[in-house]
Amino acid sequence: MNMLKTLFHKLGISEREAAPLRISWGLRFLYQVGFIISWTIVTALFVEQFGIQHLLWLFLGEALIMLIGTSIASVLLPRCKLRTYLFTTIILTLLALMIAFGYNAEDIRFFVFLILAKDLFAFQTSAALYRQDEHFFSPNEAIKMMPFVESAITIGAVVGAALTVNALSFVNTQEVLWLWCGALSIMALIVASLPVVLHSIPQFSLKASSEQKVAHNPLRESVKLLKKNNFLRLAVVLVLLQTAIFSVVEFEFTKDVQSHITPHEEVLHESAHVTKFPLQASFFTEVQERIQDIADETTAVIKHASTNIIVHDTLAHDLGMFHLLFSMLALFVQLILTSKVLEKFGVIGSMVSYNAILFLSLMSMLVGYGSVNILRALQHGFHSLGEAPYHMSFYSFRSERRESVRLFLEGIMKPCGVLLGVGILLWTPGAATFWALLAMTGILLFLTPLLRSAFTALSEENIVGGCENVTEKMHAIEVLSQRGHHHPVTILAQELQSPKTPFIVQKKIIQTLTTLNHPQILHIYLEMLRDEKFSDELKASVLRSLLEMTFLKSYWESHAFGRYHLISVLE
Repeated sequence: MNMLKTLFHKLGISEREAAPLRISWGLRFLYQVGFIISWTIVTALFVEQFGIQHLLWLFLGEALIMLIGTSIASVLLPRCKLRTYLFTTIILTLLALMIAFGYNAEDIRFFVFLILAKDLFAFQTSAALYRQDEHFFSPNEAIKMMPFVESAITIGAVVGAALTVNALSFVNTQEVLWLWCGALSIMALIVASLPVVLHSIPQFSLKASSEQKVAHNPLRESVKLLKKNNFLRLAVVLVLLQTAIFSVVEFEFTKDVQSHITPHEEVLHESAHVTKFPLQASFFTEVQERIQDIADETTAVIKHASTNIIVHDTLAHDLGMFHLLFSMLALFVQLILTSKVLEKFGVIGSMVSYNAILFLSLMSMLVGYGSVNILRALQHGFHSLGEAPYHMSFYSFRSERRESVRLFLEGIMKPCGVLLGVGILLWTPGAATFWALLAMTGILLFLTPLLRSAFTALSEENIVGGCENVTEKMHAIEVLSQRGHHHPVTILAQELQSPKTPFIVQKKIIQTLTTLNHPQILHIYLEMLRDEKFSDELKASVLRSLLEMTFLKSYWESHAFGRYHLISVLE
């Protein structure tokens, strides 16, 4: 525990921030461990039975099940608290998994209930976890915390893969899924204990109690919001295209790995016919040979990618280095790079940087300087640059709308993106698939900067649009303080001078303007200091802000007239 406190201290995480971070990180880690186990088993079962050529139909079926789950969630969400909903989805996932255990692994019903556990219930758990993070952290806290939460995805994936491969060496496939049961059970215990844990953390109960539930069906509310909100319209297109790109890359990556496991002639032979259920027992007897083939291919990739850099002594060493290099890239991005990029370029700028990486990776691959394996590694290794700002952008919506927006984007548009990806793979000639992805990534690069003005307009609406909720205004001010907005000083100054603005909000604005450190605010400050309608306490805060602004030291050298006015006001 002392080591953990030391680590948090070195990372600049306060004790109050550390408590929710531990909860959020732990839940996301356990979820990802279970996801990797379930994804590996489901994909392996399907490919073994039907062949890689028919994997698209699995994608199609999973996307449809996700859409059904979202429709059910739209009915349940307005009727229960977020914690209750989160706990319910975890328990339902466990229940579907336990029903699957009632059948033999060769039985189609085992496969069906496994799919339902993964895509009908667990899929909704993921969105609920991100929604919970919005209660845990303010927008400014999220800039620092979200990359750490995202790191749980990478570490959970590595741990989940390691557990799966090692467990398959001494138990059958069905028993491996008990690891998923264990992860879900721990998650349920953590969620059940949240009221006790959060009660001991200052301000948590205040944040949680301020949540306003959606009064109507969230999906209908999202459609209404879509008609008048330009930011949401652009976000829909971006989520749709990006999910389609990820789906195609995942399929092509899986196909490439499978092609190295089975000789090409055998792949063609297997794709010419489809066997019927029940699942063949050969999968369970030959899975170790398959894993060994994957290990041999991984070794070859490592040797090719790291010639003269890594000494290959043993297979275990090569596999360890592969996972180390892959996870270290993702962790470096999540723990160090993402927060710096967010601070430097803001939410929209970070999303642009990630799309640029995808575009350059695809371009390099198409001209012969890469492969789908490298593309997949870069997509996942740098995913935090896209995911963290994407989830932070939900702070631009008022809390009563976030539930609807997240359900719509995560539960409807992402499955639709998978369907789009399946359509590209079915109807695009093989040689043109990656050119289609390049075109889609180019569209992403063009559209993402357009989010900037819409993002600012939405934040401005939350500040000056008549909302009387102080917490909402505080969050909107923090969102507007992030880099990349259009004229944030003007918007904040307008609210600062409004006679209806509560004093605590005015102090928050002054604190934010101090952080922005922009000379544009100087003349507005001078007007406020001259105006008798502002209280002495507020003017004292303005003066402290001026003293803390670093731009003034160089500003006075070329603006002597402004300095003269300040001195005359002070006198």
